[in-house]
Amino acid sequence: VAMDEYAQMFPGRDEGWTVQLAPWREAKLGGLRQPLLMTQLAVGAMLLLLCVSLAVLLRTRASAGETSANRVGHQIRPGVVLTEGLLLAFGGGVLAVVLVALGLPALLEITPSALPRLDDVSLDATVLAFSLALCVVTGLVIGILPAWQASRSADTKASGNVWLEQISAALLVVLLALQVALAFVLLAGAGLAIRAYGDLRGRDVGVDPSGLLSVDVHLPRDPYVTPNVARAGSIDLSEYNPAGAALYDRIRAALQTMPGVVQAAGVGSQPFGNAPFVQFWVDDQELSPDNQVSAQFLTVTENYFNTMGIRLVSGRDFSATDQPDSTWVVLVNETLARRQWPDGNAIGHKVTLTFHPEDYEPAREIIGVVADTLPFRGASEVPPLMYVLHRQQATQQRASLEGRRTVMSLITRTTGEPLALGDQVRALVGTVDMTAPVTSIRSVESYLNGGQVLLFQFAAALLGAFALVALVISTAGVYGLTSYGVARRRPTLTLVLRTAAAVIVGVAVGREGWLRLGSLIEGFLTNLTVTPSDSTTLSVAGGLLVVTALIAVLVPAMGRSDTNR
Repeated sequence: VAMDEYAQMFPGRDEGWTVQLAPWREAKLGGLRQPLLMTQLAVGAMLLLLCVSLAVLLRTRASAGETSANRVGHQIRPGVVLTEGLLLAFGGGVLAVVLVALGLPALLEITPSALPRLDDVSLDATVLAFSLALCVVTGLVIGILPAWQASRSADTKASGNVWLEQISAALLVVLLALQVALAFVLLAGAGLAIRAYGDLRGRDVGVDPSGLLSVDVHLPRDPYVTPNVARAGSIDLSEYNPAGAALYDRIRAALQTMPGVVQAAGVGSQPFGNAPFVQFWVDDQELSPDNQVSAQFLTVTENYFNTMGIRLVSGRDFSATDQPDSTWVVLVNETLARRQWPDGNAIGHKVTLTFHPEDYEPAREIIGVVADTLPFRGASEVPPLMYVLHRQQATQQRASLEGRRTVMSLITRTTGEPLALGDQVRALVGTVDMTAPVTSIRSVESYLNGGQVLLFQFAAALLGAFALVALVISTAGVYGLTSYGVARRRPTLTLVLRTAAAVIVGVAVGREGWLRLGSLIEGFLTNLTVTPSDSTTLSVAGGLLVVTALIAVLVPAMGRSDTNR
């Protein structure tokens, strides 16, 4: 409604832009509610898998114990089986708490900073109380079924209720199928995260990041900025000394001559950071709010496009002849050129930028069009973008732009490992101006692989660990069911067919459940080519379960054959 009213008040202004509303809870979680929910579901699935496996193995042990006990006239007591389950749960809980206490600092180190509220993550009393309660529940879950079956064993044999034992065996088959289904979901999730990560890493963003080093150089406020020298309406203006741009030129020239550096340039924000927006008028249009359009802009030095590997489509690049007292110039990307001039021929046209009311900067002539670049690897659209020469900026601008006018990322293309030159770059900047601090010495590749890429890398590692454990647990479940049949002296063919049926049904149910989660999963696969229904991912998950199940069936079955000999 607000956007409709805005459009009616200012027709034609900011055309194509919209506002996206988000619930407060979603905003609080930084847009990561769905991935965090999926992680919680994966943890819950792991716990359920473990409970089923331990229950089956305990029942197998009880069955083997019954066979031995019957030979000497004894009976397995249910209380013993239930106590074993509780002891297993509490022992595992204690071990888990110790591992978490030791590993939590290391885990937080590799966790993406984009995950919200990392400072609140700790092993506190609430976590310990929850863990204790979970141990009790887990111990009861894994112990009650074997204990109940043990209590019914004698009655079953005495009364001849063989059907009760058959129901018990069928229940184990159902539990195994559920176990395989949950393992399939975790394996599919890990496979999808790995494929999504690979998709992002292989995406061409229009920039060649190999060998690029970025360092942030800060200008001290004195003598480069005089804050709040004037006001334009409600906007505070600061005075920016042109000597700051000249200092960046000297540093860039010094970097260009440094051994191991091929190209050097600068940009007024960190690589692949959020570029600010600016309002502008095109050519000789009336300078009125109704004629304003928007685009993102970056302030750059000359040689920026060569350094970053961005292709010049037409026109020319910035040069040393473009000075503050010469004609102000600008380059635009292909998207902006097509949007404002349908034939894409933007060369020679003029744009007038406005950073605050009534500043009316000189019109800038478009001298070149450069290839589109994605703002990050997961982006689906290229925003309209213009590049402004850093030394052709107004001396009086918004005070809020101080962070961009006094910080520049100096980027160098190196012949070797970029981070190896970090200390040398810092020392060189000090020789030009020792009052300009250097921070954030990073490779451009690290910026490009941040955000969504880092999240999928983390998800792939986390879900991969879950999937590996799930595969081991499900294999143990298959082994336990087969061993249970061996202890009950069931025919080998019957064991193999029963276990195979459980695995096949489990894979089918897991696949169906995974596909039903598709709408939730697609919420954080935005702009990716992989989908939850990806056939390769599902085939690999199912194949791994079938192969490991086959091995787990053959081991106890062959053990029986050896015993029979």
